Amino acid sequence: MAMEDGVVLAQEIEKCQGDFESAFKAYQARRYLRTGRCQVMARVHGEFYHAEGVVAELRNGMLTARTPEQAYAGLSWLYDAII
Repeated sequence: MAMEDGVVLAQEIEKCQGDFESAFKAYQARRYLRTGRCQVMARVHGEFYHAEGVVAELRNGMLTARTPEQAYAGLSWLYDAII
C-alpha cells in the first residue's frame, strides 16, 4: 500500500501542478475505497486462515476444491490493480 500511495500521490501532485491541497484531496478520494478494501479483506483472510475447529474443516474443504487459477483469480483485484 505504501508504494501505491507514493505513486498515486506523485501522480496527483503532478496533475495539480504543485497545488498540494488539491493534490492531497484528489489522492484521498482516489485511495479511499482501495485501502479500505485491503484493510477489510486482511481481517477476513486473517480470520479465515487462522480458523480452528469446524470453521477450519469447512475452510479446508473449500480450499481443496479450488484450482491455483481460481485462487489467483480471487485475489486479482489486489494484484492486477492499475493505479
